Amino acid sequence: MKRSKPEGMTLIEVMIGLLILSIISIMSMKVLSNLDFSVRKIHEFVENQRGLTGTWRMLEKDFFDNSFISKYLIKKHLYIDKNSIYFPSGVIWSWSDGVLTRKFKNSNKNQELQILKGVIRLELELWQGDKFTPYSLEATKKKFIFKNPLGFKVILVQEREVTSNKIFFLKEKEK
Repeated sequence: MKRSKPEGMTLIEVMIGLLILSIISIMSMKVLSNLDFSVRKIHEFVENQRGLTGTWRMLEKDFFDNSFISKYLIKKHLYIDKNSIYFPSGVIWSWSDGVLTRKFKNSNKNQELQILKGVIRLELELWQGDKFTPYSLEATKKKFIFKNPLGFKVILVQEREVTSNKIFFLKEKEK
C-alpha cells in the first residue's frame, strides 16, 4: 500500500503566516498614521507661509499708499499701541487672541480681514539714517527725526517667538 503525502498546510504554518501578516499590517498602519500627521503639519506650514505672504503684500500696499503723504502727517498719524498699528490712510492692523486682522478706521466688525493666525505682536522700527530704532506711541511724542529715505521695519512675532521682518522705504513726494 502506498502512503500518500498529506496535502495542504499544518495549523502551525497557518498561524505563523497570520502572525507575519498581522505584524506587517500593524507596521503599515503606523506608517500611514505618521504620514497623515506629516501631511497635516505640512499643510499648516504652507497655510502659515501663505498668510505671511499676504501680510507682507498688504503691508507693502499700505506703506505705498502712505508714501505720498508728508512726513509731518506720517509722524502725526502713524502710530503703534499695545495691539494695533494705525496708518494715516485709516487702515488699522491689530492683533488679539493670536489673530492678525486688517480693517479700515470707520468699518464695522464684519469688514475685518483675518490675515494670519498665531501672531503674538507686530513691532515697528524707524530708519534713523544708520540704524533702525523702535517706533512706539511714546516715540511719536518725542522729537523723532524722519530721515531720507523714510523707512520702516516691521517685525512680526508668532507663536514660539518665531520672527520674520520686512523693511519698507517710502518714496519721496515729487515736487
